[in-house]
Amino acid sequence: GRDLETGKPIYHKGFEPRPLGPDGPDARARALQLYDGLQKVLRGGMDAPRADRRWPRGSVGAGFEEYRRTEEWPKKARRTREEWDRAWKYIGPVFGDTKPSTVTLYQISELRAAIAKNVSEREAHRTIKVWRALWQVLAALKLCDANQDPSFGVRNSEPEARSERWAAWEIARIAKRAWRGAITASLGSLRPHGTA
Repeated sequence: GRDLETGKPIYHKGFEPRPLGPDGPDARARALQLYDGLQKVLRGGMDAPRADRRWPRGSVGAGFEEYRRTEEWPKKARRTREEWDRAWKYIGPVFGDTKPSTVTLYQISELRAAIAKNVSEREAHRTIKVWRALWQVLAALKLCDANQDPSFGVRNSEPEARSERWAAWEIARIAKRAWRGAITASLGSLRPHGTA
């Protein structure tokens, strides 16, 4: 479509005009793939691809993007897709441009440890959980062997469930203090009800 005020074409994120290389079967296949993807987005069938990154063929990133273009991706629950995208922000920069078969146990272990240290144990657990599901998808796409997932050597125990409970009056007090601008950078004095 076109912008009614400016008359300029409106492009969906990920489908802006771009060079596809010299005319030939590869360029035409890519153009058809983009067209089909745009049609799915316009019908509400999937999320737009990430326009800021093109992954090498056969890489973890290319496999993930290919999976996102299948009919299976929109069938996942919205929260599950959000969880995959959340884990991808850790997986993509590290393994996105590598072939799945070159990823090692040591690298997966380092990734998990870094996330646990710098973010949280829960986020590290979630990322490895998504990696394991992604590996099975990559195997289905014939990019790796399903039984050779290096993360199987990494212990991925689920962290303990959160146990803090806040009383309604405590939440109201905190919200009022924040609203009034009385809250400081240090929230150390605020503790859940019933904890030391």
